[in-house]
Amino acid sequence: MEKDSQRAENDGGTNSQWFEISDTGFKGVALSWNKTLALSSQADWNLGTYSNTEGATSLGDVKLEYPIDTFDDFEDGSVSDWWMYYCSGGYGHPGACGYGREMSAVTSPVEQGTYSAKISVGTDGYVIAHKAIGSPVTPNYISLYLQRASDNDWDEVYIGKSNDGGKSIDKYIMKLHLEGVNISYWNTGTGSYENIATYTNNTWIFMEFQNINFTAHTLDIWIDNSQKKTGASFVNNDANSFDCYGSYLYWTVVNNGITTYLDNIIYSSGYNTSGTHTSQVLDLGITPSFAGTLTVSKTEPDANHTITFQERHGNQSNLSDASAYATIANNGTLLAGYRYWQIKTTFTGDGSNTPTLSDYTLSF
Repeated sequence: MEKDSQRAENDGGTNSQWFEISDTGFKGVALSWNKTLALSSQADWNLGTYSNTEGATSLGDVKLEYPIDTFDDFEDGSVSDWWMYYCSGGYGHPGACGYGREMSAVTSPVEQGTYSAKISVGTDGYVIAHKAIGSPVTPNYISLYLQRASDNDWDEVYIGKSNDGGKSIDKYIMKLHLEGVNISYWNTGTGSYENIATYTNNTWIFMEFQNINFTAHTLDIWIDNSQKKTGASFVNNDANSFDCYGSYLYWTVVNNGITTYLDNIIYSSGYNTSGTHTSQVLDLGITPSFAGTLTVSKTEPDANHTITFQERHGNQSNLSDASAYATIANNGTLLAGYRYWQIKTTFTGDGSNTPTLSDYTLSF
């Protein structure tokens, strides 16, 4: 009987087994087989599970989550938890302030969502609007949107610490001043305001305080996504936390007041310091008879920001027979004899930055 040769392909497309049938029966063994499973896109990562991690702005990466806390985005359509001064009798809440000074939630203009806050007065004088959150925090980032409708006099933006539930600020982290077309910050070295940017009326101004350091008492100031000041000193060096935002509007033109709008005041205390991403169950499509390799692509900014990996494996599609997770390094060995795999990635940091996972590949 003549020898007959046959080549079989599995459903993986690139994976093959070779065997030969002869008159003496099965003669060959698997001489070659290869399978590559790569996770590198946002769609790949989203099939798994995030815990204190998130897909990065650069799609295809995973990083520690940067949680954002909302100070006030006005989306409840209310400003009743704000304080105003100078009202009849001193301090008062919007709606009962008096003297023509008012603050309200409005639907136009808005920077995002449905509502923003409008602060206005139609006569000469001033008004200060303050709000404090429930308990002090030490964020490394604060931002807000502000829009001025006129330039009859000036506007100021305050961030700091209140000792009276938000009626006023006791310790100032920073003050910004808006007048004419100029934005200036309080320079503690000169004891005066210093111009750092310009603005246009009836246009949202995006103000950011980045890298807020409550030990060094410094921060960076960004206006409309452009850095304007690096390492600016706190107004009060004993300001050791943040819980209060304030807007101070002042003008002298009688019967020709000023109107200011606020929106989306947020803050963050930095990246999570630990988190994980766990892949979906990965199916090789066949049980390999030889070992494979895990290769990874990651970025670790420094020794304080790291990524480590663990794997588990089995032959049931739900991994009910799986081994316990075991540590595996880049270029580490994946055992032979197992069809199903799962990779758990652990991220660690100190909150100031994040390590980044770009991709990993299982190769057999």
